[in-house]
Amino acid sequence: MTRQKGRGAREQNRADRRNEYATLVAPHFKGLVVPESPADRIILFGDELVDLAVHLARQIPDGQLVLITSEYDRWQAASEALAQFAQASVLQELDELRDPDGFPTEPWSLAVMLVPFQLGSKTVLDLMRNLFGWLRAGSPIYLGGSRMHEWQITSERFSAMAGPLTMLYNGDPVRIAKGMARGGSLVSAE
Repeated sequence: MTRQKGRGAREQNRADRRNEYATLVAPHFKGLVVPESPADRIILFGDELVDLAVHLARQIPDGQLVLITSEYDRWQAASEALAQFAQASVLQELDELRDPDGFPTEPWSLAVMLVPFQLGSKTVLDLMRNLFGWLRAGSPIYLGGSRMHEWQITSERFSAMAGPLTMLYNGDPVRIAKGMARGGSLVSAE
């Protein structure tokens, strides 16, 4: 008689596979995400986007780059990797983008979101809405995920907010799409 794994073990195996897929997705952004100017203000959301952050920070000497990570050890490693760039910082939440008085900062001009593998689809939708709130109207936003990231549901919601989408990469299991922000709720349209 074979012993079946408990629910906790199955969930951990699923999370491990999703983490592996996140690691597969991240490198594909590098050739696809291109800043429009050296003064772009870029938000990157995803623990695995450190290499992309370093790559983009070199291209925007007059801009600003923020990498949002969800775990402290990832935050620490990303902070060390980006320490050489004065225009780059690492945060743990989007709300940390506010100024010291709690007001939103000026609008951001480009965003990349690698769907967090450990979060459910409702939480991802809330994060997506929050991210869109920080963007200037017409800003490009890139979404990456995989079939393990509930891609169908997430991309449909992304399309509703930033559609129509352009599929930039459609491999197995990696998917990357680009949309345009309609203008954030936290910033006024320019």
